[in-house]
Amino acid sequence: MKAESLAGLILPLLAALSWAACEPWTARYQGAQASGPRVIACWLVLPDDPLRDAGPNGLHLQLAGASIVSNGRFGPCLLSTDAAPDRAVRRAALAPANADSAARAAALSPWEDIEPDAAFLTIAPMHLRECFWVKIARPVAGIMYHGWQSLVPCPGVRGPYRLTHPETQHELRRLLREVLEPLGPALLQIPDAPAPSGMLESFTSQMFAGRGTYGWGQGWAGTAWHILTYAQLSPRILYEETIARDGLDGISVLALPDCDVLPRTIVDRIADFRRRGGLVIGDERLSPAVEADLRIPIVPRTGRASEEHAAMVEKGRRLAEALGSRHPARLRTSSPTVVPRLRQYGATDYVFAVNDLRQYGTYVGRHGLVMEDGVPQSAEVRLRRTGGHVYDLVAHLPVAAEERGGDLVFRHEFGPCEGTDLDGGRPADRVRTDRRAGRRAARRHRPPDDPRRGRRRHPRSGRRAAPGGGPRLRRTRGRMDWMARHAGR
Repeated sequence: MKAESLAGLILPLLAALSWAACEPWTARYQGAQASGPRVIACWLVLPDDPLRDAGPNGLHLQLAGASIVSNGRFGPCLLSTDAAPDRAVRRAALAPANADSAARAAALSPWEDIEPDAAFLTIAPMHLRECFWVKIARPVAGIMYHGWQSLVPCPGVRGPYRLTHPETQHELRRLLREVLEPLGPALLQIPDAPAPSGMLESFTSQMFAGRGTYGWGQGWAGTAWHILTYAQLSPRILYEETIARDGLDGISVLALPDCDVLPRTIVDRIADFRRRGGLVIGDERLSPAVEADLRIPIVPRTGRASEEHAAMVEKGRRLAEALGSRHPARLRTSSPTVVPRLRQYGATDYVFAVNDLRQYGTYVGRHGLVMEDGVPQSAEVRLRRTGGHVYDLVAHLPVAAEERGGDLVFRHEFGPCEGTDLDGGRPADRVRTDRRAGRRAARRHRPPDDPRRGRRRHPRSGRRAAPGGGPRLRRTRGRMDWMARHAGR
């Protein structure tokens, strides 16, 4: 099935990073097109919290019974923000047009004078930055962006998507140039580290009790995922099908939010999990057939971003304290708002950390519904391993680290909503590059309809011929002029 969000833009990690329009969502797959790999993604409309974008990504990374191709697992992200697809409530959760008296008394943002009837606003640059780091901290092969008219000026086009923040496009270009282009080839080859904690999204409870996130990361289950994340558990999403098929091997902490109704098979698996020493985290709605070791009180949504964020962070901190020595994570930070994520390749650990400390800004913050400005902070990062050297792969610099209590400990200064990718492994005494290996990886991740796929090579030179045997274009060294060269010469 083709997702409707394909009306946006696809940015494969190893593409030439040129903007390419996707097929219209009304197009249908027919005949031979209906077989082979296809992109399935959900259209996320979550303007209030960029970190919440990671929850539905967990759903994508855990599709039981689905065949995940090597260049699959796209992470969708909006270039525009909105409250809901319904036209009647657009932008209501971001900057309502009928603001209350306190909001009206505050200074208007410039876009509210220029585009007062805008339905889909441009995502704030720092939200885009944090969403970007949340995506690439996970093993995705591309990022799908939706909302071109909210990113760049589109003269003559007057639709619901409006350009209301001109700095967002420059922030996206910076992230592509400074992070994605140099690190993209490596990110494609680094898998996730084993996650010792999981969160069950119960289909049975969704059907019989009306619970769950339905892929949107909202509701109490979405809030519980936030609390687990601020407790630095980094839970992976589990389904009833995956537990029934694979069991709970490798999991030491299992969270069960919004699990009022569970199949008998799953209840028996959870009971066996507890007998083997596993820890179960429940809530007030947990089925009486399941015994929980810890319970998280349900945190109601108040509509005030600062209050909700502070409540979730505090609940996460208390949960981490309650877990104590039973906390399973190998990677932790000294601040709950610096969210860690660990990936691993061989003996090398790749530490991702995203700064989620935010405050109200002047873009939409006057309404009190969204904290769109990031706040810099310093945090200590602890990685459970003995020995190793740490390198900042974004700044291209070594990082001072020390061993303390069986952990590798180092400190990092995080910019507003900024993330980082740190390499903890053997010392890099020399660096060897293989351009041909990078090109081969790029060819493997080209889409099936890419015209560069399947070109023949000349038997003597090994160079790729142009389609149809025509002239081959090659850019000369250090210059922007082009030279035509016939294939086979």
